[in-house]
Amino acid sequence: MTLVSNYANGTFYGGRWFCGCGLDAPWRTSTKENSRGEKFASCLKSRGQQCGFFLTAEDDATARMEKSSDIPPAPRTPTGKQIGGLPQSLPTPETGTGLNTSLFGSSRRGYLQRPDDTPTPHRFRADENGDLPSLILRLLQNDGIVLKSSTESAIRHVIGDRLVGYEAKLQNSAESLEMAFKKLDELEKGGGSAIS
Repeated sequence: MTLVSNYANGTFYGGRWFCGCGLDAPWRTSTKENSRGEKFASCLKSRGQQCGFFLTAEDDATARMEKSSDIPPAPRTPTGKQIGGLPQSLPTPETGTGLNTSLFGSSRRGYLQRPDDTPTPHRFRADENGDLPSLILRLLQNDGIVLKSSTESAIRHVIGDRLVGYEAKLQNSAESLEMAFKKLDELEKGGGSAIS
């Protein structure tokens, strides 16, 4: 059985491969019976946490052409305390404003009219006068990172494009949710026998 590469999330920089997690992906040799002796590079995290990066030596030249970068992979800061190789996670606090508390009650319309029930990136008020790209560029400058004007323009463009896409998806979701609530209201008024 031949090995199949999946290097879409990898980066080749400084003569080394980095997986989608930003970690070094060194070359190793397969010990499995069907592919014994074949060279490959992959994510070094444990099986349940791997990003999926996998590259065979056969595909290395093609992958280098596609994934070479002049920019080093971003450093990763470990989150939480490491226990047995897994980050410790904290439970989500109970807010008391879940959908299940108002789904079948008369407060359903109020649910759509209270946009502050759920945290979103729009509610981050670090700088109410500036836009997201300006905030990010200011944070980079505060850390001593000097960017070319073309890089600043590219950052503004990419973030702007992503925000437009997210806002369109958010609007579409809100419209779909409103339609679903109207349909539920109609079913409830009609006797509610269609809901089991």
